[in-house]
Amino acid sequence: MQGTTHVSCGLCTAAAFAVFPPATSAVPLLASAIPTTFIAQVLLVATAALGSLIPDIDHPVSTISNHARLSGKLIRCFVERRGALHAPLLWIALALLCATFFPKIHIVIAGFLIGIVAHLALDSLNSVGIPLLWPLTKKKFHLLRIKTGSGLDRLIGSLFLIGFVGVLIAGVLQ
Repeated sequence: MQGTTHVSCGLCTAAAFAVFPPATSAVPLLASAIPTTFIAQVLLVATAALGSLIPDIDHPVSTISNHARLSGKLIRCFVERRGALHAPLLWIALALLCATFFPKIHIVIAGFLIGIVAHLALDSLNSVGIPLLWPLTKKKFHLLRIKTGSGLDRLIGSLFLIGFVGVLIAGVLQ
């Protein structure tokens, strides 16, 4: 998927989480990550937008690599394309570690995780897929075969952007 599609999905998903938070009784770990102020909601959505781009830093011409050139080059020296940075287990483990050692920035951690999970969900819709069970196996999993940059990719991005605006309106009216 294109960077714009990833960002619109991250924005929509985080805004939905901020405006319509899940029941904390279902997932107690999420209780401290639910934004209770407007500033926390904005922070959650902004970090999710950035998080939705981070897994593609291992791609030399991705949106995030174009902005973090030196970091992207350094990271590409150590990871293969669509490898560890596209592995859900890695990001969940990293988020749990960060939440344990840095509890005061739980909103930021939640935002990044929401964006990253949104990214991985979208990438599971194209033919390359994601290494769902990495590091146990490098086998990539995919649900569909949507081509990056295709009309369907752009349509998905547009629908998430419309959803984001809809969630913002719902939040204001709430």
